[in-house]
Amino acid sequence: MHQMNAAEREQRLSGRWWLPTQPNRRRPGILVFSDVEESRLEIDGSLAPSPSFGQMPETYEIVLGKADGRIFTLYQCMTESATVADDREAHHVLSFDAAFEGARLASSSDLTFDRAVIQIDPLHDWAKWSTASGRISRNNDIEDGRIVQINVTYQPRDELRATTDQWEILLSERYSISQQMGRVELNTDHSLHVRLASPIPFNDWHTRILRPLQNFASLVSDQGARITGLVLLNSSRREGPRERRQPVPIRVRSHFIQHVEDERRHLVPRDFLVGLDEIAGRFQDVMHEWFRVSEDFRDACNLIFAPRYADNLYLESSFLMMAQGLEVFHRTKYSTATMIPQDEYTGLYEKLLAETPKRRRWLIEPRLKRGNEPFFKRRLVDLIEFAGDGFTDLAGTPDTWAGRVKDARNDLTHWSADRSGVEPGTDTFFQLLREATLLTKAVLLREIGFSTSECARLLSQNRVYRFMRGWN
Repeated sequence: MHQMNAAEREQRLSGRWWLPTQPNRRRPGILVFSDVEESRLEIDGSLAPSPSFGQMPETYEIVLGKADGRIFTLYQCMTESATVADDREAHHVLSFDAAFEGARLASSSDLTFDRAVIQIDPLHDWAKWSTASGRISRNNDIEDGRIVQINVTYQPRDELRATTDQWEILLSERYSISQQMGRVELNTDHSLHVRLASPIPFNDWHTRILRPLQNFASLVSDQGARITGLVLLNSSRREGPRERRQPVPIRVRSHFIQHVEDERRHLVPRDFLVGLDEIAGRFQDVMHEWFRVSEDFRDACNLIFAPRYADNLYLESSFLMMAQGLEVFHRTKYSTATMIPQDEYTGLYEKLLAETPKRRRWLIEPRLKRGNEPFFKRRLVDLIEFAGDGFTDLAGTPDTWAGRVKDARNDLTHWSADRSGVEPGTDTFFQLLREATLLTKAVLLREIGFSTSECARLLSQNRVYRFMRGWN
């Protein structure tokens, strides 16, 4: 039985559940999908023949079930609690990492997929503003001077496609039509369709595909993007009549897939960093470069995008992530950068180490080995130069701005009662955080192929940038 608790935004599905190794030991239970707390499985009795109450928590790689007429595979389950009332069997509550609806997968080795349909908010709000987006045309059939029929034609935009020898990505538009008496409603949406050259494990999908695409949507829309829907398929796992067998679509529910209310964010082009029109003509190159960036600059991207996905994060934490993200980005891009020529420093290093007493070399040697690495301030100046005039027009002299970020970072990292940087919690600190965030956007745009002049133009059209410049 399917129940929806509107107040708590929970979906409760009643059914029976079992382990792949115990198909005859089926237990009644309720699968709970919640938008406000962790989703869970509530069952009466134990899934295992010999539960070990004293060795909590019990874990199960796979739990199979059927609820509300649908089949489910629950992955990475763990017993959170087990309670006994009177003489009844224990009531167990299990958490799980992911629920796969539409297939019974007996082990983690079966959780491999080579195709996906991914919905990301606000991908549709971003795409619909394109001048090449779908168009509606109307014409009337007239008889005897009266309109007898209204004809409405919708022409969706062409799919955007990017391919390599490892993957194919399509940005696709779909539409639906609903009819009521005297009313016809057309709704459109955009999603990403992914095909891989070969199946990869579910755990790799998040790192290699989902996270890069979510970050890409966040970058171009200049919003905190959320994955709102995910359907996975394996081309070798097919169902249906022999002549029309199709891959089985499996809907995924997990902690990284978020429910979004029906109302949109009401975004307009100036809210975005890069519009779809800027991407459409170079979609192949941009996506190829973005996946390279997502792999080569993975640690920097994790730091740069993390604040967008964390609600109610302190400004100091966001600032430190931006500062560290910029440093890691520089270390990755300019991995061999030095303050002075390395040959010159090697001679200096050997002389300094020779003059150090042997019993103190443990203290000096590690510092000297890294002594020729660029200082944090120097790294920031390099990135400002890489970003171009669009950023310097906002932040001013690179050396001065980099010094302010360095001092604020040091105050928070190497704590001292005597602060040399901007006081956290002030308007000036918030402005510095926004500027540092803007620099991360600029260097990412540059890295995926936008020129400094293109970056300057795109920034000048962005609402946040214009607000920071004091433009209307």
